[in-house]
Amino acid sequence: MIVVGYNTSAQRVEGNKYIFTVKPDKISLQEVGDSYVPSHPLGEEIARSLIVLQNEYTFRPEPSATNPNPSKEIEKPSIYFSAKKLHSYFKKQAKKGYLPVEEAREKLYEIINICVNIRYENTAKFEQVLRETKDPEQLAAIFDRVEF
Repeated sequence: MIVVGYNTSAQRVEGNKYIFTVKPDKISLQEVGDSYVPSHPLGEEIARSLIVLQNEYTFRPEPSATNPNPSKEIEKPSIYFSAKKLHSYFKKQAKKGYLPVEEAREKLYEIINICVNIRYENTAKFEQVLRETKDPEQLAAIFDRVEF
């Protein structure tokens, strides 16, 4: 994948809403292809979406003479780890019966979709709020305030 540009004026904050100028698209699950997709309690669509999220936000740098085995690097770690935390939270909520599986699936898919869509946007203020928030319910509420 080649990135041609980075939108520096993409994020606006109006009141308690985070507004991004990117046109939202659904996650392309075909890019995962027929690779191994593990079973997931919230369904195959969520499992494939998580693979897309990981492919978008993580990469391994090329080995060099000084670092022959580089570790995985994460771009925008506050967004990536917030999505992973919410994945764990919704999976547990559905497993324990506190939240219907379908509702957990829909909320998690929407959050992953937001993360993938804002990948190349300027998200500095949004990331700062995510870094300061530890409670999963509050994190989900922050993602609910995202608009395109």
